[in-house]
Amino acid sequence: MKRVVTIGGGTGSYRVLLGIKNISDISISAIASMADDGGSSGKLRKEFGVLPPGDIRQCLAALSANEKMHNFLKERCEDGHMAGNYFLAGLEKLTGSFEEGLKIATKFLQLKGVVIPVTLNNAKLNALLATGQKIEDENKISSIDLKIQDVNKIYFKNKVKLNPKAAEAIRKADYIIICPGDFYTSIAPNLIVGGFKKAIALSKAKIIAIENLGNKETDNYLNKLEGYLGKPIDNLIKGDKSLMSREKIVKEPGDTTKRSLIRHDSIKLAKAIAKIIS
Repeated sequence: MKRVVTIGGGTGSYRVLLGIKNISDISISAIASMADDGGSSGKLRKEFGVLPPGDIRQCLAALSANEKMHNFLKERCEDGHMAGNYFLAGLEKLTGSFEEGLKIATKFLQLKGVVIPVTLNNAKLNALLATGQKIEDENKISSIDLKIQDVNKIYFKNKVKLNPKAAEAIRKADYIIICPGDFYTSIAPNLIVGGFKKAIALSKAKIIAIENLGNKETDNYLNKLEGYLGKPIDNLIKGDKSLMSREKIVKEPGDTTKRSLIRHDSIKLAKAIAKIIS
């Protein structure tokens, strides 16, 4: 059985995981960003002092074999919060630990894999633009339409360490998939966590990167990604629109987060990944 690790934010990871969970003879560990401070996750962080549940929730929903729980995790409440975010935040407050709350949640969901927060620290993302301007908070960074070359540095305001479980999954992986998503708010927040680059260096896994659909900056994307990883990409799944979902994506009422309304087709994406790892 081949050990597959995915790395990314919520929406991109969701699309990848939803497809690859049906590939036979693989085990899945989904490493998710913990930098989200906008929308429902951001409000819960501020109101209750919890870690951001949103990206973890999407990974849990994608891997859940329990259809009712899958739908529950994706349901949006009248106040704009996601029901699944309330669920995870409540478990963290109840147990006193995000990790312990996640263990309890996992038991209900019949997961076809494991979901791992990239860090258990309270991560606060900053960006230094090429113009010299500094932007604080992931939500503000994501609200600006940044190109790869527009950012000099992405970093955490505070000390953020790699979750030991994430380090172990990376070390043991046969394949590591860098999911599609905004580079500076979904991908890089995983790669800059303290200890991540060392974990990647020690891993013998083949690295698969998935471009955003319609990406016109392939060279810039690859150079930047390989720079953050400290090693080359072995396989690139290009942002070909033939992989695009025909599902109509409509922004939900109460969703204040800026999102792309273009999505990968999970089945087509899984087939492309399966060809690489078979």
